[in-house]
Amino acid sequence: MRTEVAGGIRHVLAHAWLRPIALSIALGYLFGTIADSILILHLVSERHVDPALIGLAFTLGSIGVIAGSLVTAPLTRVLGVGPTIILSAVGEAVAWIPIAVAPDPWLVPALTTTIVTLSFFGVAWNVNAVSLRQAITPAAMQGRVNATMRFIAWSTIPVASVLGGVLGSVIGLHATIWVGAIGSLTTALPVVLSSLGRVREMPRAAEDGLPGAARYASAFAAPGAVAAVGSSTIPRGGCPPILVTLASETTLRGGWRSIEGVSAPTGPSPAVSGGVHHGRW
Repeated sequence: MRTEVAGGIRHVLAHAWLRPIALSIALGYLFGTIADSILILHLVSERHVDPALIGLAFTLGSIGVIAGSLVTAPLTRVLGVGPTIILSAVGEAVAWIPIAVAPDPWLVPALTTTIVTLSFFGVAWNVNAVSLRQAITPAAMQGRVNATMRFIAWSTIPVASVLGGVLGSVIGLHATIWVGAIGSLTTALPVVLSSLGRVREMPRAAEDGLPGAARYASAFAAPGAVAAVGSSTIPRGGCPPILVTLASETTLRGGWRSIEGVSAPTGPSPAVSGGVHHGRW
């Protein structure tokens, strides 16, 4: 069991796309939960918002989920998978600012805006980031990668909940909202600084019989380099090198034969809580 857990962690941390995705989610849960853990208390006790209006804001905010489910597919077709992931991260990163800056008369519209923003971009993130993660992860590693991603992300929730309560007691509830809002601005940095922006299409089986991961290894490696696929070699395109590895036990989807490994040269990459905070996976 320890070996499998360690293997999942190593796979995620070594991967040029999974690592920034995991870090972005973890930062989002950390700072989002800090603000979210004391949000209702702040609204009711400090800002004296009518509970019925808070409920109305949450109800209207759910429009973001519906809008996200309708818009994500065409948005991804226009921008591409990676850019949509980055846009979603940036959208969620700024989502807490309206609540932090809003004066009392504008607090309910600000709350509604925050919920709509988190819901809309949360849907766009989950559709693309989770699909990408599953597409580039070997079948034999799916469970370990999924568990690792959730552990990295969700382990911040209890820590952030305690921090939110402590900060609310020490510096005040509104100041704690500001901590969450400002900290959330950092959540997009891991994906913005990564090579995800170059991912235009979801990896899938290519016409030449190579799995999607092999095709992307070819597309994103250094100029002139080659990748070993069984006994074959593939010329590379012109992007910075990343690491893409398929485990030897992988059985490819769609009936493709198993292969011993597909590796691109390694190199530096350009780098559920309750309430409002939207859950990213």
